[in-house]
Amino acid sequence: MHRDRKNTSADNSCSVVLVSCGILRAMLSIVLLIAPQPAHAQTETVLYSFGSQSGDGVYPYAGLIEDSKGNFYGTTSNLGANGFGTVFELSPTRTETILYNFPTAPGSPFDYFFEGTLLMDKKGNLYGTTYDGGYPEGGTVYELAKPAKKGGSWSESLLFTFGGDQGAVATGVVPYAGLIMDKEGNLYSTTNAGGVPGGGGTVFEMTPLPASGTCPAGSYSDETDWCENELYSFGDNSTDGIYPYSSVITDKDGNLYGTDYAYGYYYGGSVYELSPVPANGVCPPGTTAGNNWCETLLYTFVPDSADGIHPYAGVIMDSKGNLYGTTFWGAETFTSASGYGAAYELSPMPEGGCPAGSSTNAYSAWCETIIYTFGSQSGDGENPYAGLIRDSKGDLYGTTYNGGANGYGTVFELSPPAKKGDSWTETILYNFCSQQSCVDGGNPVAGLIRDKEGNLYGTTQFGGANGEGTVFKVTP
Repeated sequence: MHRDRKNTSADNSCSVVLVSCGILRAMLSIVLLIAPQPAHAQTETVLYSFGSQSGDGVYPYAGLIEDSKGNFYGTTSNLGANGFGTVFELSPTRTETILYNFPTAPGSPFDYFFEGTLLMDKKGNLYGTTYDGGYPEGGTVYELAKPAKKGGSWSESLLFTFGGDQGAVATGVVPYAGLIMDKEGNLYSTTNAGGVPGGGGTVFEMTPLPASGTCPAGSYSDETDWCENELYSFGDNSTDGIYPYSSVITDKDGNLYGTDYAYGYYYGGSVYELSPVPANGVCPPGTTAGNNWCETLLYTFVPDSADGIHPYAGVIMDSKGNLYGTTFWGAETFTSASGYGAAYELSPMPEGGCPAGSSTNAYSAWCETIIYTFGSQSGDGENPYAGLIRDSKGDLYGTTYNGGANGYGTVFELSPPAKKGDSWTETILYNFCSQQSCVDGGNPVAGLIRDKEGNLYGTTQFGGANGEGTVFKVTP
């Protein structure tokens, strides 16, 4: 995933630019013979093309967040005034303001390179991660404090540097994902590598420094007002997944859910749950103990099968506790040209086993249903890096990085069947690069956000008026 963005090109010959060396090549298969619906009469509007002003940031990997006034916030992965990316605000009038230029260079005690989406607290302060930078360049957690007066400057603070005095083995390194915040103001996310004893990445918690001024035992501080605590380190056993690229979500009971890109029992990645250790201090049978947390492997993906594999994206949860997500590769049946990713549902296994149309496997505690296989038909989207969002009717929305009518990715909708057990329906809402020179954008890495009118918003890594990425809107 690490690459030199200063040499990034919009040439689609590198259309899978984020794939780590050595991962599986495109697999040939088809699982669900569900024809994607043609693109409807949705309208795509480019709200902003990066590179449109001097010192602008370019190539956004991360998605957007929106405040109550309709302003969008996000990051760019390159350039800006110092060459290492920016944090930006885009107003409802499509005016971009650079809130912060990251002032870094390799080896400096600051931070750079961003893929995770920003987080905003109730006061309007922004929080994020960088997967490189800090000292010694293991990535950081940072805060951008909102100015006290309108028009003032935002102030950046490093809350934590991974792999610093504690070392990469202790803290984990390379946090690709963004952050979530609980009601107490604690922050949670993942690192892609490091951690003990497995070294396959971690789930970490950041808590405000106690009144005593000393971090609790087992946690770390960079002499800031925050403490970092490793909740779980991946790769401790033969069934564990490793290398999480996505963040976690939390349920009403405080349990955490996420995905690992690789390994698991079948080496295709996994979906996991982390729960606090019970009052007796012992993790239940079938779980793996972490630092006062217990990991349950909910599902492990199976290569060379009708399953999806290698999820970059995390999961979302519906009101019934079912999880939804995407895999970048899969599924494969050896019969037709596919293998370009899948959308799946995971449900707790009922008594008597998984219902018809879903399945489980060894070391999996939940039932998986493949609800759509990308690349199933000519012109379909392929390879979703991003996860899904869900509306009140149960429809799912997301992006694919490749494929579509023009090869530069899509915005899609997945609609649940009218009758349980029937197939989901995919509708391509927009094919990127539908306009000459891709001025409408191309290759979205990030997912979507949705307003109350049903409009969808996101970013593309490439395309736009300057070929350096866009902020876009898709209107129903």
